[in-house]
Amino acid sequence: MYISGFEVKAYANPTVVRCEIHHGQTGGIYVHEKGRGQFIENKIYANNFAGVWITSNSDPTIRYLYINIDGNCFFNFKGQGVIEENEVYSNTLAGVWVTTGSTPVLRRNRIHSGKQVRLFWTLVREIYCCKHFFYLKKNFF
Repeated sequence: MYISGFEVKAYANPTVVRCEIHHGQTGGIYVHEKGRGQFIENKIYANNFAGVWITSNSDPTIRYLYINIDGNCFFNFKGQGVIEENEVYSNTLAGVWVTTGSTPVLRRNRIHSGKQVRLFWTLVREIYCCKHFFYLKKNFF
């Protein structure tokens, strides 16, 4: 039984490349308490909660991930980081969820085929988004 695929905290700065992160009891990657790290070319799917959860002034770099089947990206309580060139799809909730003072940088992500909105934010002062691709489902209208 797994809790999280990866938990990063207290200034830890791992590099995780080409892993499959799945069936976690909580989530795939949990970065908190000023954690950092680089997560590159990973596949994240079938976790009970967020595929990537960034909180508590943490600042990781997430690149070239495939995040699906309820594996959204969730930022809260001043989560930061760079989320770049990922594919986020087939989620029940928003593909990327940003809340409570978080300030991530989102670049060139493909966010599609979810049951709710692609990008959701609330209680956020600023969010930087650049060149995202949002696809609509077939027969959306």
